Amino acid sequence: MKHIISFIRRLFRVQYRLAVLYHGETSPRNTYGRNPRILRHRAHEAEPVAYYWSLYKSGPFFLPEREVDYYI
Repeated sequence: MKHIISFIRRLFRVQYRLAVLYHGETSPRNTYGRNPRILRHRAHEAEPVAYYWSLYKSGPFFLPEREVDYYI
């Protein structure tokens, strides 16, 4: 029974990735989480010193990663 519940939860799991590129860096810093409000708050804090940031969402049902929000 535990395996069935775990499988169902995995199907509906949603994960977010915040990629922030700061001035003078060559690759973005990634932060992962499940709460988009917290990641958006972290992104807005980085806006004055960031070159750009993007928020990506993956899942549910193993959907590929897609962009949800961004700042240039």
